[in-house]
Amino acid sequence: MGIRLDWESDSASAGKSAYVATEDPALKRKRAAARAKFLLVFTGTAIVFGVLALVVTWRLNEANAYIESLLRDTVEAEFAALRIGDWNAFGSIQRSASEEWLAEQRALFDDVQIEKTKGTVQLDGVIRSVEVDGTRGRVLVDWTRDGVAITQAWFYWRYDDGWRHVPSDLTFWGEPAELRGTLVTIAHRTVDAALAQTMGVRIESWISSTCGPILECGDLPHVTLEIGPTST
Repeated sequence: MGIRLDWESDSASAGKSAYVATEDPALKRKRAAARAKFLLVFTGTAIVFGVLALVVTWRLNEANAYIESLLRDTVEAEFAALRIGDWNAFGSIQRSASEEWLAEQRALFDDVQIEKTKGTVQLDGVIRSVEVDGTRGRVLVDWTRDGVAITQAWFYWRYDDGWRHVPSDLTFWGEPAELRGTLVTIAHRTVDAALAQTMGVRIESWISSTCGPILECGDLPHVTLEIGPTST
């Protein structure tokens, strides 16, 4: 019994015409135009929103800078009043519901005037830093008393009639932080960062000099100290 194999070669269909489907050129151009229009509208919208965001950010930064400049002007006005001995100008910047705190500010003013006559105070009034959080502000100021440079945190509140010096805000003392050395760790808040640095260096120096080759203190436990805000 024989087997018959029928093979069909490409040559058999070579003479037949092939049909290739093509897209209507008009529809193709219409779809390309729609795609270009969408991209143009999308890009334009993104640019508009980007410009608006930049304008808003610029305006906010400008407003914040203006508010901070007003606070700086207030601090400088306080020091100017202390320098010339003008209680009315100095007292008008102080504000609190606490009569005790206002009395303390008056006592501070009087003490500074006495120290001025003795030459024991220098009202440098250098503003080290300014922090504004909504309607409250915190300013670190430098001045010199009894030949010692000191840094104080003064707190302010922005009222309708401007910034006013108010009692210390213990909730606005900065974020918790740690300064860890070889022998000592100083726990503090960001307002007291400079003080923590000074304390850490001095205490480690004292321990090293005291427990040096002479005393040989042996293995000392790591010391942790904390600097906390006070209400004064």
